[in-house]
Amino acid sequence: MKKLIYGGLFLAVMAISLNGCKKEYSTVESDAISVLQMEPRLSVSEVQEVINELNSTEKAPPKWWAKIKKWFHDHTGTHLFPNCQGSNPCGPCPGLCLRAGIISGNENDGDVASQEDYNNGLRVFGLHLIENRETGAEAIMFVFNEDVNDFTSNSILYIERDLLTNDVIKNALGKESIKFIKGRYNVVYDSKEGYYYAIVDARMN
Repeated sequence: MKKLIYGGLFLAVMAISLNGCKKEYSTVESDAISVLQMEPRLSVSEVQEVINELNSTEKAPPKWWAKIKKWFHDHTGTHLFPNCQGSNPCGPCPGLCLRAGIISGNENDGDVASQEDYNNGLRVFGLHLIENRETGAEAIMFVFNEDVNDFTSNSILYIERDLLTNDVIKNALGKESIKFIKGRYNVVYDSKEGYYYAIVDARMN
């Protein structure tokens, strides 16, 4: 399997800059609405536009470029859906696992979990910090391999509530804090690289 090339999460301000919308997303708003009722933050075409920029081979530098590229592996499953048979706290149900409100990743340069980790419900995903050359704004993308269905349902990534990341992820991406924002996020397959990408709202410092 090819190594992961790009990935990362979008700040709320990034989403606003992409779609030109004046709407502001807040945790107050997201707490009041079930994640299953929320509309995806960015359209498929908006996510695809960023992927195309990252994959650009033009001589002129593309607007979006990858600053840091990291793989992590973590538990999956948030029991958002009926008849989820996964065992607590995580199981094979689409979404990011809630572990006391913190996403806890381990550094991993490969894109395949060991058999032991896999048997224990661990799956591999990538996080990559990217930057807009024109505005200086940063973003993060999730990148998934063939285990994408353990994180998603019908090409949607669900984050059940606002989640902080642990020190491993913060340090790897050079941030003091990263919070993933509750919501539904479109997942787009890139046939050129063979990976699945989702741009997710986050607060980063």
